[in-house]
Amino acid sequence: MTQENKNVSLEDRLLRIDLLNQITREIDRNKLPSERVQLYKNLAQILSENDPNKYDKIYGDIRISPEEAINYSMDAMNKAANETNESYKQNKEKILNEIVSSMKGIIKEAKNKAEVARILSIYFKDLIKVPELDQATLDYIARKELASEIGVSMNYTTTRNMNEFRSLQERIYASEFIKEIKNEKGISYAIDKEKLSKEMDKIVYGSILYGNMKRIESEIKKAEKKTV
Repeated sequence: MTQENKNVSLEDRLLRIDLLNQITREIDRNKLPSERVQLYKNLAQILSENDPNKYDKIYGDIRISPEEAINYSMDAMNKAANETNESYKQNKEKILNEIVSSMKGIIKEAKNKAEVARILSIYFKDLIKVPELDQATLDYIARKELASEIGVSMNYTTTRNMNEFRSLQERIYASEFIKEIKNEKGISYAIDKEKLSKEMDKIVYGSILYGNMKRIESEIKKAEKKTV
């Protein structure tokens, strides 16, 4: 790890990894060249660290193709992960506890497992690879699901877009980290900390989860200010 990196906080390094992952995924998802231009500029800005000479050289490369931009972003993310990994391992338990505490706070009013999974899913945004499906396939899946739910052979009018499908998959994934606790008062819900800890052994996973948590907490604070 360079001396420069040693002077950057672990939090900032994790958020940089998370940001590079976000940009990589957005470049991959956005198919129109016009939609990718700003992402290319954002990536060049991050990698150049506000050095105009570096910016021009980096932007000149990544604007060639989305594949080149993704390669740049992935290489930078992997480099940052490798340089941060030692410090991350030393502090993983502290980061895990911070994330679990945040999750506990946000699900405490949830009434059932489905609601807990819906709330928790925002923590797991971009942590699973969801295949990009065409509209016909999305609609077919949605219609089969509704038909099964209501007990008919097929539904012909339900539709679903890719964002809805992605959110559904993230809710299903989030449900894997929920533990049901039964007692005389009924059922309560807790985070499967052990399972989450195992997933967080991977620094990129932990960085994305940490970045999602920070964005959630920022939105909560903004909402609280509006109600005062």
